[in-house]
Formats: sequence, structure tokens, C-alpha cells
Amino acid sequence: MLYQKHNFLNRDIKYIKNTPIVEYDMKNAGLNILFHNDIISEDDYNSLNAMGKERHVVVGKFLAKNKDVNNFLIEEFVRIRKEFFELNEIRDDDVLSIKKDALYLINKTPKNLQLNDHYIFRPKSSFSSFININNKEHYYNSFDNNLETKGYSNEVKEHHSKYLFGFLKNCLNLSAINNKDNLFTDLLEFKHDFVNFDLDKGYYKDIIFDVYLFEIQDNLLYLDDIKDNMKHHCQINSNLDFILNLINIIL
Repeated sequence: MLYQKHNFLNRDIKYIKNTPIVEYDMKNAGLNILFHNDIISEDDYNSLNAMGKERHVVVGKFLAKNKDVNNFLIEEFVRIRKEFFELNEIRDDDVLSIKKDALYLINKTPKNLQLNDHYIFRPKSSFSSFININNKEHYYNSFDNNLETKGYSNEVKEHHSKYLFGFLKNCLNLSAINNKDNLFTDLLEFKHDFVNFDLDKGYYKDIIFDVYLFEIQDNLLYLDDIKDNMKHHCQINSNLDFILNLINIIL
């Protein structure tokens, strides 16, 4: 059953547009499970809660030293997802993705978000489009022009927010408003400019490794930054594959 999976993506879905996609996550999941099952005291619970994000490091170290507790936590996540699915009549085709304590649901609004005093789900993020490019997730909200990606390093996300991901946002927006002519034109012109090295050097930084790659005598070398006149020598396979897959999926 799908609720048994801790990390899941429906790989049959390549593209969704103009459809509500909502991320529901369990509030302070790990900590609340430990407290609810009397593994930590109320004093420890309150102390950890007051730490903010630092508590994740403390809890992580605790679980690393207590394998039995960690195994229990994994089993409890399965039980929680099972109960949540059953209470809200969630079918497999309602689920786009699972990230342990987070569920991305397609056009589905659960009515029962609270399982007990400590197991509480909440709508965290909302999106209107989704596209799977090279088995990486891209969630887009056309209402605030926000794009969230999964599967990339933080460095890649930060860099390409102005480059490939910025272009992706433009494409998803044009698709959402059914502006097919401009979408088709922008994609063809962008691909042409990219392969002819007419774009800003930032577009040529590898979308996987976050470096500028060069192939010299069958060796792959890299630089963290380059001068603009060096972009013509970059190895661009990863980025070109991203663009070609985008074109194939969205048109």
C-alpha cells in the first residue's frame, strides 16, 4: 500500500497544470511522536520545542544513539499515514508525492487533519502546477509566481533561480494562462540561443553539479566561476537535457 512508502513520487505523472496541489505535513512530527509515546518527558519536549530548528540536530543525535527508537519512529510514520489515508478516504491516485511526514495531494481536501492531541496535519504549501523533469520535482504556484524544486542542491537552487528555473517559471506561467503561441516561441528561441551560447554565462553552470564543466582530452574538468568568453567551451549536456525535456513535456 502507498502509505507504507516513506519516499514516493508518482513517476507516471509528468505534468499537471491549473489543478490544486497541496502539501500537508505533520506538525513537529518526530518530536510529537516521541512525546505522545512517552519516549521523552514533558520537560524535554518543552525544552526541545523552544530550540527552534536546532532541535532537529538534537533529536537526530538521540535517534542515532537509540536504534530501537528510530525503528519505532519509522514504523509509527507508516501507521500515521495509514490512519490519515483511511480517515480521509485518500486513494493512491490522489497522491503525487510522499516525503515521510509530508503528503502532496492532487485536488483532494482532507477533512480530518487531527488524529490525536499530538498528531496534527496542516496545509503547508499550495501549488497550481507540477512538472517532472529528469525525475526531479518542480512545483509552481501561478498566483504568486513561486517555484519550489526538489532533488537539487541548495547551491543549484540559488544559482538557477535567476537562470534555468527562472525560465521554467516563465514557461509554466505561459502554459497556465494557455498562451500557447508565446510559449512555443519562447521555448524555440531559448533553445536556439542556448545552444549557440548567446545567453548569460549563468545558464551554462551545470544544473547537477553547480560548476562549469569542461571536457579536455577525454577528461572532465570544472571551475566554480568563469569569464563570459569561456562559456562557449562549457560542457552543456545536463542543462540541454533539462531544456529538451521541458519542451517535450510542456508543449
